Amino acid sequence: PRSTLFPYTTLFRSLKDTVLSINGLPLVYPPETRVKYSNIGVATVGYVLERMNGERFSAYLKKSVLGPLAMESSAFEPEPKLMQSLAKAYLWSYDGRVWAAPKFQLGTAPAGNMYSTVTDLGMFISALFAQGRGRNGQVIKPESLKEMLTPQFPNAGGPRNFGLGFVLNQLDGHRLVGHGGAVYGFATEIQILPDDKIGATAVTTMDSSNAAVSRITSQALRLMLALKAGKDLPLLVQTEPIPPEQIRSLAGRYGEGDEAVELIARDRNLFAYFVNGGNEMRLRKLGSDLIVDDRIAYGLKITPE
Repeated sequence: PRSTLFPYTTLFRSLKDTVLSINGLPLVYPPETRVKYSNIGVATVGYVLERMNGERFSAYLKKSVLGPLAMESSAFEPEPKLMQSLAKAYLWSYDGRVWAAPKFQLGTAPAGNMYSTVTDLGMFISALFAQGRGRNGQVIKPESLKEMLTPQFPNAGGPRNFGLGFVLNQLDGHRLVGHGGAVYGFATEIQILPDDKIGATAVTTMDSSNAAVSRITSQALRLMLALKAGKDLPLLVQTEPIPPEQIRSLAGRYGEGDEAVELIARDRNLFAYFVNGGNEMRLRKLGSDLIVDDRIAYGLKITPE
């Protein structure tokens, strides 16, 4: 219903307000014809749980999910004990400024805003390996968990697909499930190889740094796979700074129309910006290629001609 997260916070004081805000809005596409990630969709499911169980979503999840999983340092609301231990998180700008991140709640809480620790997230991963059973009891039926890890739209194309609450992908030929998270000042990633029963999670306190935590968890999985197979541990791919003279020579606009990209020289770095939208992304060298290597993105290669 809104294009940014701020209006969820400033306009809607409850989950009910957020969900009811979509009433009367026209459908962009007919149901089951397009795949698009939707925070408001997950928020609606959370509101249905509230109506069915007669209690707040946060209280119901604490009792029925977080408790059985022994995730004692996790909650969907700012409990005083958790807030005392909350890490300091930061926002940043392209001109090098850094400042403290706000701590307000989002109106789409079931789709995010869970306070947790990497230890508790490890408990969550372990329960997936145990067919939905946590340290304090069963949370979900094994057949339901299997459905959650099954592509719901198998004809969407490509290795990346969606289950129920999970992104489904491949890592070096291994089945990969997981999910990332981003709330002002924080970025998180969980990646799991269910067939190999190994998983990794990472959290950073720097805003929008999802590419960084994703690389960390992927590399951790590759290290564990190699160790499990008795192979040499893979080295992390290291990029290099672009020489100043090359930065100056490459700066400019390439392409035409919506396909154009601007290469911007600033603060001894080269940034790529696609004119049809998106973020500026820092470029570095990888062999003879340029590669996006930034906290917000990684991997796109550009070959100078």
